Amino acid sequence: MNTRTNQQLTEELTQLQALINESDRERGYCLIDFEVSDYFAYEVYQRNRDEAIQFLLIYANIIIQKGDYYDAELTQKINEWIDCFEIAARCKDILLASESMMIADYLKLATNAIERKCNAHKLAYLITFIAKDRFSPYWLEMERLDYGNNFDAYLTQKKGRLQEWRNLL
Repeated sequence: MNTRTNQQLTEELTQLQALINESDRERGYCLIDFEVSDYFAYEVYQRNRDEAIQFLLIYANIIIQKGDYYDAELTQKINEWIDCFEIAARCKDILLASESMMIADYLKLATNAIERKCNAHKLAYLITFIAKDRFSPYWLEMERLDYGNNFDAYLTQKKGRLQEWRNLL
């Protein structure tokens, strides 16, 4: 009978995980640990949501009137919103993360930054659907992680992580 100690099993698991990580890296899978504080994500949401949603509602109105997609210009402001909401989407709160990712994706669809797979009217409906509800946090479940309430420094740090992550794709 072959018995192993906990330490031996831990070492074997560490070696196996290293092999899996190497295999994943060779296949192009992203290995960057990219978590964001729920508090930070909520602050991003509060700072940017209203303005981004207002833009999206105007965009939805245009595509309803036009009957098809309209390519909005990818401005510095829209690009900033996309980055901020993509970073916020890495938080642990699933509702906040999913709403942040939807806003980022709708902004990308508006600017034709990603492939459009749904018709324009469906996108307009989805935009109005997300615009009518506002995320409200349940503070007891929010994760602070490494966020120390310095918004600009934390955003800069996470933008660097986002760029690393994009470079791996």
